[in-house]
Amino acid sequence: MESAKFNKLIHRFKGDIKSFDQIYEYYFPRITIYINRKYYNYHIGEDIAQDFFVKLFDIQIPDKIEYPTLWVFKICDNLAKTFLKSSKNNIALPLEEDYCQTEDIDSNISHLQNGGISKENIDALKNLDALTLEIFVMYFWEGYNYKEIAIKLNMSHESVRQKASRGLKKLKNLLINCHTLMFIISLLR
Repeated sequence: MESAKFNKLIHRFKGDIKSFDQIYEYYFPRITIYINRKYYNYHIGEDIAQDFFVKLFDIQIPDKIEYPTLWVFKICDNLAKTFLKSSKNNIALPLEEDYCQTEDIDSNISHLQNGGISKENIDALKNLDALTLEIFVMYFWEGYNYKEIAIKLNMSHESVRQKASRGLKKLKNLLINCHTLMFIISLLR
């Protein structure tokens, strides 16, 4: 979601149900995908998304949020860590080393199903390198914009844009040569 639109909605949502609905409809599925993918198969994404929207009513919203998706996901990460560390939950938080491990493309792709990405889309994504795959998931499924992706991946905005453009061209060529029509159609929704 664009920063200007998000800031307008987030500062009106407590008294305007339409503003709340727009934020909820945009971010609820993205939070679910992000949390389920990041924390592997713990299936806590929906709970964390619900907790995020409850927490919105209690926290002080900054005057201007420059990178909305980064802000939202940072709060959700903190909620997920608190949830996983709580003594009443029997779910263990993955070790920090698990986050730092370099994974091969098949290992990374296997975690996409935890985020609700369809098998057809995963099959098409297997044709991309790991970095382009990460950019696509962050952009198309999690809702980051290219500037936020650049910050998160410590790359230049232009590099992220070029990787995405080249990845789309590669998928377009695959569309001509095989059955990835469902992937492209799902991206256009």
